[in-house]
Amino acid sequence: MKPFYISLKPFLDHQALPRPAHWAKIFGNDRPVEVEIGFGNGEYLARLSAENPQVNYVGFEEYCERIQRTLRKIGRAGAVNARVLRMDVRPGFEFLFAPKTVRFIHCLFPPPWPKKSGVKHRLFDTAFLRLANNRLRDKGTLKIVTDHRPYAGWITDNVPGTGFDLRLEK
Repeated sequence: MKPFYISLKPFLDHQALPRPAHWAKIFGNDRPVEVEIGFGNGEYLARLSAENPQVNYVGFEEYCERIQRTLRKIGRAGAVNARVLRMDVRPGFEFLFAPKTVRFIHCLFPPPWPKKSGVKHRLFDTAFLRLANNRLRDKGTLKIVTDHRPYAGWITDNVPGTGFDLRLEK
């Protein structure tokens, strides 16, 4: 049987953090901070943090099973520069990050909520894009990867007025 996790050190209790959080104090250094939204099984977050020890990573996820797998992968990778939060990224960005504090935001394959009734659950609407842009440093980057063309089009439609310069890649 696999252990649920190797260490709980990367797991942060968002309710116990100051608002905004003092990321340099949490990580014990003032390296740049990058965020992954919805880290899923944790492979990307664990690999990024292990390959880039000069960067601090904060991952957002809402599902406990995914957090457990990610904690296990971070521990196995020996990454000491990754932290995970079990919460929705919207209040996370609003309350835990001051403006201009994030260098890069990664989001790989967010759920497209393809049914008409699910559109209200989509993350990258105009309001969230404005918030994300406010939290990014000057010349910061938001990278969204999706293979769902209608969702990509919907995101594109929400970009105007958010401060982002859109670049589509295939």
